[in-house]
Amino acid sequence: LAAFARAQGCPVWIGRCAPDALAPVYSPWIQLLGSAHRHGSGPKRQLRSLLARLSARTGEAGVDGRDAALGQLSLFEAVGRWMNEFSRPTPVVLVLEDLHWADQGTLELLGFVAAELTKTRALLLAASRHVLSGRAAELVRDVERFDLGPLSVDEVATYVRMQTEGTPPAPELCEALHRVS
Repeated sequence: LAAFARAQGCPVWIGRCAPDALAPVYSPWIQLLGSAHRHGSGPKRQLRSLLARLSARTGEAGVDGRDAALGQLSLFEAVGRWMNEFSRPTPVVLVLEDLHWADQGTLELLGFVAAELTKTRALLLAASRHVLSGRAAELVRDVERFDLGPLSVDEVATYVRMQTEGTPPAPELCEALHRVS
């Protein structure tokens, strides 16, 4: 999808959730917007401000729960507004990978931004290896979901061929990759 979108001239920004509980809150969003920043997408000063706000620690001393919630809502609105404005003239593809490892803040921002982008020219794709449940499922309840099964051995071979720029992989390699994945 990303290769197809790029071939059509659409910017593609990608963020990945980390399996490590020590990854900062909003890490995939920081990566995604950092990608937009590196590729010169949108107003730089506004984007730098969003990245700084996403990177800042929350819950500092002296901030009560309500102030923190209002600050989070303001941040979410700013991210949604920036993406909405950027996607008006130019379609954009946003990808969040490995959502099954996402932190609570990342899921909350996803739920908010997904609702904000429904009438824009942005495609937000969030991929998870597992069906989200509990609070995670509640946060992303308004998204369209496609459940895909695992790749077949032939599909693994096609994927490996694409990644190696057309070099046909050995059948044994494809079978081994299929077994472990």
